[in-house]
Amino acid sequence: GVPRPAIQLIASGGQLRARTRNFPHSDITDQMQKFTAAKVAECGRLDGFIFKRKSPSCGLGKVPIFTESGELKNQTGVGLFAQAVMHSYPLLPCVEEHGLQVRSIRDFYYIRTRLLRNWHDSVGVNSRPCELRRFHRWHFPLLNCCRQYRPAMKLQRLMGQCRQKNMRHVAGVYLKLLMTALNQCHPQNVARDKMRYWIRRTDQYPFISNG
Repeated sequence: GVPRPAIQLIASGGQLRARTRNFPHSDITDQMQKFTAAKVAECGRLDGFIFKRKSPSCGLGKVPIFTESGELKNQTGVGLFAQAVMHSYPLLPCVEEHGLQVRSIRDFYYIRTRLLRNWHDSVGVNSRPCELRRFHRWHFPLLNCCRQYRPAMKLQRLMGQCRQKNMRHVAGVYLKLLMTALNQCHPQNVARDKMRYWIRRTDQYPFISNG
């Protein structure tokens, strides 16, 4: 297809506006937001998302922000589409394509996406205490490998509340605690041998057949 015109994020009136680079008075923010909302609505289930570095639509951070006069103000912006995805999927593992060149970042992103896949294909489908307990036993040690000790203790206490009558609530809190802790963890906190182990382990989760 034909590439869209280059755009920039402009700090204007306390807001970020999207404008075409060659026509700085052409504000396309509303068009982009409408397009973004439609695309995010089409996404459905996601286990991870790879974004484009420094892109005004898809950058996770360090996107250049310009003043009304065209001067560089800072490089702390987040792309408009990336903002919408992270708002709709706050627990989603995300990475920029540039980060995938670093092995530790690539491997830890893979582990988180496979873990979330395991959740969606087991607990997220069945919502049964027995499946949550199986998921917990299989994946819980990853938190200690990531040095996320406080979330680990909270999850252990939460598992004591796992009953069928409150399963939906417990499962929701569990997933939020788990993914928030993992998404905040720096890959360098995980030793190389442990990273290889968890790549294999998340790939080998023993699903229960419903057939």
